[in-house]
Amino acid sequence: MSTNNHKYGDYITYALPERFVKYYKNSAARLPVAVAGDKVPPLFFHEDEIIQNADLSGANAQGFVALVELLERPLVLSFFSIHWNDYGIQHLQHLQSLHAQVRQAGGTLLVLTSEDRKFIEPLIAQYGLTFDIIHDKDNAVAEKLGLYHEAAPIWDLVSGINEHVPVPGTYVVNPAKNIVYGGSDTYLQQSVNAEELLHALNYAANANRLVARIHN
Repeated sequence: MSTNNHKYGDYITYALPERFVKYYKNSAARLPVAVAGDKVPPLFFHEDEIIQNADLSGANAQGFVALVELLERPLVLSFFSIHWNDYGIQHLQHLQSLHAQVRQAGGTLLVLTSEDRKFIEPLIAQYGLTFDIIHDKDNAVAEKLGLYHEAAPIWDLVSGINEHVPVPGTYVVNPAKNIVYGGSDTYLQQSVNAEELLHALNYAANANRLVARIHN
């Protein structure tokens, strides 16, 4: 059991490993990888890009889902690609093992994937995935969060990956659109720390309940 004591301001200040911090190849052009303290930019998806809908609100009249704007609960946002090979499958299984706890804490688990539904639906069936999954077409969101850049392919960092896909990243986002926990696993060397993620999620959820009570 962890003995760390965490004090919170607007976000959690975990000391993340070096691979969970910023990676630059062409630093003048590449966005820094999003970390705790950053604000999530507006995220929009067309309803056709929703591969599995567990907790998301519906689309607007134009057929678009304004993701963060529609969420009233904290969001666990994670990325996935089939081209991460065994790492990717283990990542999906790990997220699935956390899904019930995420819901119990009052959060929503959303996975954004580089691949469309024909590649993902067989994995949903094979591994019994129950969380929300959306196709991040053209890696648009991954690029906004600094996890993907056209000029910095992942195969320059990790052997055995032959497609230009994002590096892994997992975040906890509060309803105010602030990232309170997370970062990237640039070299595909470690899984999400469940204890830290759930700790951050509970903090975001409790803060949200306090705000709701104040405004009621």
